[in-house]
Amino acid sequence: MTYSIGMDIFDIQQERNWVELAQMTGIQDAMQMRFAMRSRSIAKVAIEQGVKFVLEHLKKIDYPFCPQEDLYFEHVKEVLKLIDTSEEAKLFLRRLNLPLATPFVEKMVRISLLMKKEEKIEDKHAKIALIAALLTPLRQSVGSCFATAPAIVLQKQSPLRVLEDLYDLLTTGRLKRVVEGKELKVPMSLKTGYGDLKKVVLQKDILKFLPSVKHALGDIEENQSWFPCTIEEFFSHFSDREDAKIEFKTFTENPLLKMWEYTVASFSDFKVEFYKWNLFATLGFDHNEQGGIGERLFSSISTCLENEQKNSEKLREDVMLMQEQVRGAEILLRNAYTEDKIRRLKAELEIRNHQLLLSIHAYEDSVQNIEYCAKFFQFLVDQFLHLFPQYFLELYDPEMFEMQGEIYEDMPAGFRLVYKHGRYDPSVWSLIYTKEEYISSLCDFIHMVEPQLIAATEWKKGKEFITEICKDIREFFHEEDFLKKASERIAKLHKAHIQGVRSTIYQQMPWAYSSGGSLLHLLKSYFGFKNEIITEKFSPSSCRDLAVYLTDFVKDLPANEAEKRLLISSSTHAFSLEPKLFKQAWSDLGNTHTWLRDFIFKPQESFYKSILLSPQEQEFLSQKIGLHIKEPYELTLQEFSKIANRNLDPLYRLAFPLMDKKTIPNFLSYIEDRFLLKKSKEAIDVWLEKQELKEILLFEEMHILLENLLLFLEIENGYDIVEEFIDKPPSAFMFADTNWPTYYFGILFSPTNERFELWRLDLTGYKGYPMTSWQELGTWVIYRVVL
Repeated sequence: MTYSIGMDIFDIQQERNWVELAQMTGIQDAMQMRFAMRSRSIAKVAIEQGVKFVLEHLKKIDYPFCPQEDLYFEHVKEVLKLIDTSEEAKLFLRRLNLPLATPFVEKMVRISLLMKKEEKIEDKHAKIALIAALLTPLRQSVGSCFATAPAIVLQKQSPLRVLEDLYDLLTTGRLKRVVEGKELKVPMSLKTGYGDLKKVVLQKDILKFLPSVKHALGDIEENQSWFPCTIEEFFSHFSDREDAKIEFKTFTENPLLKMWEYTVASFSDFKVEFYKWNLFATLGFDHNEQGGIGERLFSSISTCLENEQKNSEKLREDVMLMQEQVRGAEILLRNAYTEDKIRRLKAELEIRNHQLLLSIHAYEDSVQNIEYCAKFFQFLVDQFLHLFPQYFLELYDPEMFEMQGEIYEDMPAGFRLVYKHGRYDPSVWSLIYTKEEYISSLCDFIHMVEPQLIAATEWKKGKEFITEICKDIREFFHEEDFLKKASERIAKLHKAHIQGVRSTIYQQMPWAYSSGGSLLHLLKSYFGFKNEIITEKFSPSSCRDLAVYLTDFVKDLPANEAEKRLLISSSTHAFSLEPKLFKQAWSDLGNTHTWLRDFIFKPQESFYKSILLSPQEQEFLSQKIGLHIKEPYELTLQEFSKIANRNLDPLYRLAFPLMDKKTIPNFLSYIEDRFLLKKSKEAIDVWLEKQELKEILLFEEMHILLENLLLFLEIENGYDIVEEFIDKPPSAFMFADTNWPTYYFGILFSPTNERFELWRLDLTGYKGYPMTSWQELGTWVIYRVVL
């Protein structure tokens, strides 16, 4: 890769060093590292020297260097043009000044720019961090496809909306939407995902070469006993560097962008009313729910009510008795005939009347107590429904690893209970991981809200009763049966299948649950779509059928949707359909079946079926897979796979057409006719000798070799030149962005199985892997919304 000018936007040498080290270790994606680094550099220059300055410099770059870089620079230019021309975007950036929403947000800004702790954060750093997040391509790193897919589409097609969201997160720490007529506030995600932290390192002395590890930890000594271990486990040995892990991830991911992605994910299962929360279900507020808090409250209040009723009955009898005594005293007074007796009876009647009045007041109080007590259960439930959301929240947790499958097998989304301590700042909230934390947070909540409950009730006796009830509830939370019953209730709630995948609920973990990660729910709550979202559902019987349906669908799109990505989902994954990938199909006005047969399916099938491997080629390929195969006769690719006893399709895609060393002089002759070579023939020969070339080379090996040769010869656009010269394998049918780093979905012919299969491929179409776990295609859904 070369640039046409000595650019002061990128540090080219540092970029090359970082990428080479990333490729050598194979731990972090070199392309993602390159894009993250460039985005930070471009954002810095854009703020310090102006957007126009950057746009002028980008015009001088001769690209594409490869398809991914082509897309990256297109995206960068679109974002920068937006910032340069949109008054709304300029206003957001002008308003973005310190202090930010919380110290946690400021820390995220510092880390996203790889700033040292001693560097003072300034207003410009917040602006640089926001622009860098917009420029960095978003890719999925955990099973969050339901949120990542629309987030990727937004970043590419509506960057102004992403800019507004990032501004809100930086300045307020939350996103706001109106759902069902109610304002919904989703706080920023406190996590940025695992990134590469779950990757396993087998040997020591490899991590210290990574720029990300060196930046996070400095010069380190690695202990042999630590390995093999995950990168996360490796970092655990450096507990004094609490931010080291997120700094490591920042080399390939933008933490502010990931924070936005996972905040958006919380919209997929956000409930406006507390009675829809999982916490509501686990606590069991219904008084008919055995072993729940509702039953406990109802029992205590019923006992109180029963006692009040007994007391009221006794007081009523006392009133009746006092009334009889007053009447008797009145009769005696009327019949009295001496002044002394009249005076005595009057005093007695006054006492009797006073006692009657006290009894009546006591009885009326008891009746009022009964009325209050009868309503007290609903009063407490209403108060708890109001107070629980002020202290608790259920948020998407991208690091709920036990809830996730492999990245290519998306599981339901993991949500975790968060205790807010009644505080506004998310950075001081506590995510609940253990039984002890769960019970402690519930007990602390009861302790915190007890004064509020007392102040809210008008019932004098109820104020004392609340103290008793709160004490009883805290004891209830510590009972062994509470957690068991809570787990049973949430398991019952999640018994059904969600988006074709069984919901994963672990016993004794009611604070962590899985949800379907509903894409439809997210679209309605985050985007505010009020009308029913139009969807196209289909169940392809084969990959050929899938290709035909998608091609017909894209060809029928109206003009305003023809250039826009659309959301699409299979049984277990949501991603984005790219109509631009169908441009060749658009130009053909004939039958879709015929076009696909003649230009996609037949060329692939004929190409691979016509290949016969000589004994020498068999030996060459077998060395690539660690076997020794050399039959004395020619083999088809399917026969070779059977002898090797494995699916070799990924190797076949990279291997064919096989090349020999004669290709190189032919290529030199080809470029001599087009360019004035600056290097001598002797220098070229020396360079080629250093490559230690074999007689036979894989197609991919030859492609890379010729690109590097052009780099050595200081000729730009190496990828395009090689593509023009070299014989390529037939094109795959590419149709969608997977969300995953590097990969797109495509359909390829399998020489091993001799049928067309779904693959994940890089944009060249050469490197990829079959989606073997998706053999049953199931039901697919296209969402007819333009984001």
